[in-house]
Amino acid sequence: MKYRSVVVTRRGGPDVFRIVEHALREPTIGETRIRILATTVSAPDIQARYGHTPFPPRIPFVPGYAIIGVVDAVGEGVTKAAAGDRVGALTITGGYAEYIYLNQDELIPVPVALDPAEAVTLILNYLVAYQVMHRSARVRSGDKVLIVGASGGIGTAFLQLGTLAHLTMFGLASRSKHHILVEHGATPIDYHTQDFVEVIRNAEPDGLNAVFDGMGGAYVRRGLSVLRHGGTLVVYGNPLSISGLGAPAGRGSRVQPAPEQEARQSVRNDGIEIQPAPVRRRLGCALQAARRTQDQTHHRKEVLSHGSGRSRCITGERPDSRQRRSGGA
Repeated sequence: MKYRSVVVTRRGGPDVFRIVEHALREPTIGETRIRILATTVSAPDIQARYGHTPFPPRIPFVPGYAIIGVVDAVGEGVTKAAAGDRVGALTITGGYAEYIYLNQDELIPVPVALDPAEAVTLILNYLVAYQVMHRSARVRSGDKVLIVGASGGIGTAFLQLGTLAHLTMFGLASRSKHHILVEHGATPIDYHTQDFVEVIRNAEPDGLNAVFDGMGGAYVRRGLSVLRHGGTLVVYGNPLSISGLGAPAGRGSRVQPAPEQEARQSVRNDGIEIQPAPVRRRLGCALQAARRTQDQTHHRKEVLSHGSGRSRCITGERPDSRQRRSGGA
């Protein structure tokens, strides 16, 4: 029996994808075989594909930062999972596939009642946003915050979690996406035409409690300038964008990177409704999903949702059975 994965064959855009078939092997000691139900298509996938990260994966590799699936088989010594369990994982790579092999310690339980295509976005976007907000900045009800990049995947997670935490929110986004911020009660700022430092200083002369910055660079220094005494700026996301971390904090404020993304906790429904609903595509439509994510032509999350049957999308490459690997994708 064989399974398919989408392989990055060289550095570049989505056209470097190739569908490759692999032999479906039995899991080894301590390992589980997961039949993937849903995979995120995210900005870290793009950075890895282009090599825009300090430690890019070696070519060839299978992208896919997070997955939800069903345990299909377990290896000797596996006690934390059983065949039929619904699980999720922060995989970093390997998610654009029909199956993946993971150590039992990498898995988190996922309730069967949750839609896999919606719940899979929690593993990266909402986990990062939650930890930045509650573990790093330790926000309280009524705090005033700025979200840099408020209309992206993690940005909209900040908006939803910020609403639940009763925060006063300002967000940087292009004007075409301001309606997203308004729907969540945030004050939108157009980073193309407005000086966010000036806008916030006029609106909040005493400064903000926190700034959540996924862009880095010059935004770090400018973000610090709008903090009140004792405020916190948290940098997360692309590690190549944190050159501004050397900037002096001043005003009694502090800068810190976001904590490591810990996936070893259960995915639950805590009153969060994933809005808007993700765009679901078959595995073979990874090229289309990657292009939409990279072009940022819309703010809906792209998810590869695996079901029965072959994809109707075409990647431009025929399945290549010559590039088989005995290991997992």
